[in-house]
Amino acid sequence: GQRSRWEHGLLSVAANHAFALLKHGFRAMDRKVFLLGLHLIVPPLALLVVLSALIAAFLLAAAISVDNWYPFAVLVTSLLAALMGVLVNWALEGRRWLTPQALAALPFYLMWKLQIYGRFFARKRVGWVRTDRD
Repeated sequence: GQRSRWEHGLLSVAANHAFALLKHGFRAMDRKVFLLGLHLIVPPLALLVVLSALIAAFLLAAAISVDNWYPFAVLVTSLLAALMGVLVNWALEGRRWLTPQALAALPFYLMWKLQIYGRFFARKRVGWVRTDRD
């Protein structure tokens, strides 16, 4: 429940404030405000990967039908580069905190996160949701 509230809160703040911060930061020449707006328009990594995979599937279908593979190749190359970046960082530093078994479980973690994001886009909660306490 808490993770859902955090993720939904982040997405709500991003949706409601990112572009206003970008606009204000640009007009006022305030680098910090502008960079905050940029930070908010980048979705969480799990959501970014899933959206990229969905777009890649669409681009694959488009590439097959129009015989233009360039957009698909660029996106798949970017996804592979991101995956390599994660694996290299894990190999260099992440092994201290993340076991190989936990790394192998990342696809399941991604599926769990997708459920959280799906609930955000499917139905929005309004109001305070208290955590049950014993």
